[in-house]
Amino acid sequence: MDSINVLKYMEKRQLGYTGIKSKLNDMFIGQMGYIPQTYDGASDYPLDDTGNTYIYVGNTFACKFSRNKNNSHLVGISTDHGEIILENTIGHYNEKNNQFQRYYVHDDSIFNFAWAEPQMKIITACRDGSSKLCSFRSSGVLDEERKFIHYSAVKSVMFCPGSSDVFCCGCQDGSIKIWDARLYNDKMVLECDHNNISNTHYSISGTKLSISKSEKCFGVSSVIFKTDQTVISCSSMDHDIKLWDLRKSYRQVQGNTEHQPLMKYFNEMKISPLNNGYIDIITNPQSTLMYASCKNNVIYCYSLDSTDTKPICQYSGHLNETGFSKISISHDGRYLFSSCKENNGVIWLTDFPYNENPMFKIDKTDETFPKLELRASDWCADPTSTKLVTSSNSMPMVWSIHGPEQKISEKYSICPTSFYQSKKS
Repeated sequence: MDSINVLKYMEKRQLGYTGIKSKLNDMFIGQMGYIPQTYDGASDYPLDDTGNTYIYVGNTFACKFSRNKNNSHLVGISTDHGEIILENTIGHYNEKNNQFQRYYVHDDSIFNFAWAEPQMKIITACRDGSSKLCSFRSSGVLDEERKFIHYSAVKSVMFCPGSSDVFCCGCQDGSIKIWDARLYNDKMVLECDHNNISNTHYSISGTKLSISKSEKCFGVSSVIFKTDQTVISCSSMDHDIKLWDLRKSYRQVQGNTEHQPLMKYFNEMKISPLNNGYIDIITNPQSTLMYASCKNNVIYCYSLDSTDTKPICQYSGHLNETGFSKISISHDGRYLFSSCKENNGVIWLTDFPYNENPMFKIDKTDETFPKLELRASDWCADPTSTKLVTSSNSMPMVWSIHGPEQKISEKYSICPTSFYQSKKS
């Protein structure tokens, strides 16, 4: 058990304000819901460029709020048609159609994208093996600044903390590339292999069945910055999460193709890597905890402030439908969201003492609504706004706090589970 969280919990309990603040925040979460937006009273989808017909863009791969402090209400969505859709979630426009802007960035699926924190820039991760750095102008135009070519499909991207030029890319060929947009010689800052795993088989008793080793490289499913000098990566075919030091050299020396990371995080599940790989990893806003979504429908939590490589807790109670489901955490690091099958989603409380059961869930009031997986989600970074956005069919579903009058129009609502009721009692 994490000793740091134990001390924080005891300190807050001694001061006497932990219970009041947490119950107030939980009450706000229980008042959140989703009201579909109608356009000319006919559809939940915006009009096309001609303003005549209704459009369906495609599936969603990523959904993220802007990290710019002055534009934290803007949310972006990447689709399988190579588009970036931006929405203003404030919702006070007279013309609702003007809240959406569509930008054609790639000719192939955009698996992921990331916002820069200082400036209004985004970097994309495309299936065609390229990443594009785009700048969002105040006039509403998304300008392409540079294009970065990779050897395979790009699955994950992230900007270096505090930078609008340095970013990392995780590729399908198992490589992690660090780019600096200020360099114009088409060379990356650093390139390192993510994984070259020896394919060793074990029986139930643990004896080795084959001593022959065949090296195979697996794709990177997610890569994030821990600090400006370290990155963390995971693969859907690897049971280890690896921490890489960017100050080290990862050149191949004397035929040794397996690079040694600075640290490996793993769980104690003794199952095949095919069912024990990781789909997505995120950190809390304080960068002290890491949450890893595993293919076995368990989210593991690791402490980044200690040398312990085993999870300090885990969260379960959900069932992912595809390998593209992403997790998200609120701006205060207290609420963890993950999607489930058939347009369902659950929220866990990350407070100490830990509870692996979901405390909130999505309640469907309209059974005729399409049943799709909410594979992408994100929380608004504005501390004054409790807002969650999810997406499955290329259009955002904005969840916000509603009053009694607005509750009548809700198609979905977030309600406490039986585990939360038992916790209160």
